[in-house]
Amino acid sequence: MIQFPLPGLLQQGDTDQAEKYGEMARQADGYNAAAFVNLGNCSLVRGDIGKAKELFACALDSDASCVEALYNLGEKIFLL
Repeated sequence: MIQFPLPGLLQQGDTDQAEKYGEMARQADGYNAAAFVNLGNCSLVRGDIGKAKELFACALDSDASCVEALYNLGEKIFLL
């Protein structure tokens, strides 16, 4: 599984780079739940809640035990 330092990029405010590397990871492995979670976080930063929900759901489709996707759907999406 390909992993990139996406949370660090988002924390640094570099959403464009985080999204770029997230897309690269997703394209390299279409079942990479972490890539979907990170892309969902990028969508949240951009204010696109609908797309974020979709990406977190894709992460759960890839790995039903993906805690980050479950947390983000519950905490960050439904409480907004």
